[in-house]
Amino acid sequence: MTPSVQALARRNHSTLLQALAEVTQERAAELAEVDASKLSKMKAATGEDSRSDLERICAIFAACNLQLVPRTFRAVDPDKLRALAVLARDSISDAAGDSGWGQL
Repeated sequence: MTPSVQALARRNHSTLLQALAEVTQERAAELAEVDASKLSKMKAATGEDSRSDLERICAIFAACNLQLVPRTFRAVDPDKLRALAVLARDSISDAAGDSGWGQL
């Protein structure tokens, strides 16, 4: 794996483990209609590379350039974010009395 894919795979795995901790492993298994013991085995490291099945799945997601994020997250268009930052900076400057035009 490339370093960027490895980094994304680690972030995906971390996000997944945090979500499992919040929801609880038992509840996640119930909602996914998977036996809780199966989910526990999926979390356990196995094989030559000492990775869990969940880590391998997260690596596959990363290889496909997919990022796991909570459902409440929203994507923001980078151009709109930059524009918003400029407007906020201008608003702060105006509030401080610095219109950028000097004193008229």
